[in-house]
Order: sequence, then C-alpha cells, then structure tokens
Amino acid sequence: MFPPVVGYATDTVAQGKFVIKSLGFEGVADGSTDVNDILKGFTGVDFDEKLDFQKTAPQIQVLNAAGTGYTIYYYLNDGYVDEETLVEGWCDGAGNLVDLDIASGTAFWVMVPGGDTATTAAGAVSNESSVDINVAANKFALLGNAFPIAVTLNGAAFTSEDIVGVDFDEKLNFQKTAPQIQVLNAAGTGYTVYYYLNDGYVDDYTLVEGWCDGAGNLVSDATIGVGAGFWIKSPAAMTATFNK
Repeated sequence: MFPPVVGYATDTVAQGKFVIKSLGFEGVADGSTDVNDILKGFTGVDFDEKLDFQKTAPQIQVLNAAGTGYTIYYYLNDGYVDEETLVEGWCDGAGNLVDLDIASGTAFWVMVPGGDTATTAAGAVSNESSVDINVAANKFALLGNAFPIAVTLNGAAFTSEDIVGVDFDEKLNFQKTAPQIQVLNAAGTGYTVYYYLNDGYVDDYTLVEGWCDGAGNLVSDATIGVGAGFWIKSPAAMTATFNK
C-alpha cells in the first residue's frame, strides 16, 4: 500500500463573519474527519460557569440531519474531559470536549468573534477517487469538496448522474423549479445563485445542459475555492459527486 499523500490549505476567517468551510483532508493516522485533528489556527477562550464563552469563543455550526437547525461547538482552552483532564479543542455548549467528525463532502459554518484568524486544514488526501453525497428532495444541504482542490461547477470535479434539470423560460420561472446552488459572496452578506438547466445558453447555436446564472447563461468560471462550501437544493433527490 502506498503511503498517504499529505498536504495543507490555508485561509483567513474575518472577524465576526460567518463563512462556509469544508475540510478536504482526513486524519493521517486513522482517516478520520475530526475537526480537532484537521483544522488548526484558532485561539480559544476559557470556560466560565455563566457560559459567556458562547459569545466570545470561535464557533462551528453544523446543520442537523433534518436541515432545520444547527448544533454549535466552541473552541476552548480548557475543554472538559474529566476532573483531572482539561484539553484545548472544540467543545459542546456545556464546555465538554467533543469528537467533532464532519463527514467528507459536507460543509459547516465557522465564525471567529475575537479577530481575523489564519486557519490551516492539514492531513491526508483521501485515497478514494470520488465521494458521493445524497441530497434529499427540497431540502438545502451544505456541501464542500471532499478533496483539497477547487471545484468548477461545470467541471469534472463536481458531477451528478441523476440530477434533473429544467428548461429555460423567458419569465425566469426556472429559478423556482430548477436545482440550485448558492455560493456565499466574499463580504458574507448574500449569495450568488446558479441553476441547473437542460438548455443553458452558450451562443445562438449552442445550448448545453449544466449550471447557469439567473439569466440562463451557462457559466464556465463559477468556482468553489479550496476548503470552501456551498448550499445545494434540488426538487428531486439526487446524488452529488466530488471527483479527485
């Protein structure tokens, strides 16, 4: 067996802004996706009995399985393991250190109240050639690349064999019925939305199935950066595939 390929990716999380992140790596030793092992660079705060740390600590928010709310974790200097052991790392809302595994191919929110923070995701690159994520019908899901490469929406790194597109219409009703991807803008104040059409416009002679802008034009340069994530929603259940 070949040794794992290891690497890292860096990013800066701006103070007080929620950003969507994904890991893109696995633990070198065990192939886990524990954030405590992969994502570094955070400055923790101390636990306090009044739980004021929930307002001041870096936090991760993970969308629940139903897509109706979030589980929130906080980065503490003294996460509780037992009465004799306090460890720096991600903790639940009561200050208990947790094993925070986030499935490969999914994403999560990160927010740092205390200042701009340079983070590093590091570990092994998955040996898998592709990772499939099931997307339930009519529910927003947070996805992020399972590999440490940028994703061009109409490129080979992100595909789906069972996605069902819709046709363009001049009234733009497709914006309500087509599968869609929402990408958070750089300012963190809104989203750029893309729609999956059967007949995306390339030119007067060429219509192509794929991800399109809000006017129905096929997009060639819509890219999700390394370690970033996005929302996806489809009227019919589908499988999203990240390819190495």
